[in-house]
Amino acid sequence: MRAALPTEIPMVHHVWNSSQAATLVAAVLEGDAVRLGKALSADRVVEPARAPLIPGMEAVKKEALEAGAFGCTISEAG
Repeated sequence: MRAALPTEIPMVHHVWNSSQAATLVAAVLEGDAVRLGKALSADRVVEPARAPLIPGMEAVKKEALEAGAFGCTISEAG
């Protein structure tokens, strides 16, 4: 799955993902599960590249969030 990752990413996506990483840490420190879930689900680099390789990933994420999950993302190599 690592081969699916882009070798270069636009700066805007790097800045976004970095901001979400900081938000994730702040949410953990503050015990804010809702904000943690949103930050966890906001990847603009890895998930867009890997999700199409995981059958049903988009549907699982959609259903999880609609069912009340705070967040949903791909972990490690998928």
